[in-house]
Amino acid sequence: MDYTHLLDSIRKLDLDNKKPSGTLESLLSDKGRSLKAGVIALLDEIKGREDLNVNQTQKIDKEIRRQHTNAMQLENIVDHHPFDLTKDLDESKARIESNVLELEKERRKEQVECWRDLMFLKKHLMVSLKEYWDLVRRKEILDGRSR
Repeated sequence: MDYTHLLDSIRKLDLDNKKPSGTLESLLSDKGRSLKAGVIALLDEIKGREDLNVNQTQKIDKEIRRQHTNAMQLENIVDHHPFDLTKDLDESKARIESNVLELEKERRKEQVECWRDLMFLKKHLMVSLKEYWDLVRRKEILDGRSR
């Protein structure tokens, strides 16, 4: 998911469009800066976790392709060599197949862990965004009342 638009809109929002004139406005401004920093940090964490997942998946896929290449090379050897080598080649092919299964298992595990991490981060993001938008509304009400 692309959070660039949300991140840009949060960064552009300025709760301090005027100098706080009272203690309540000052408190709201401080809390706004804190909440805004928290939202930005969560968005950065989400992006970092998504990037890590892509990187890990690419590495695993590359290794799976390498293992498949090795298996094809063994097939070529079987076709061109005497029968007595096939036992050793069969063991090598079985080892390669086992490696591929392990890598696929690792890829699925990474995907599940990524999903869990992202759900955790997104849950906290939603809570932080709600708090932030509630604060924005309170500030707008306060600004409307003080005019």
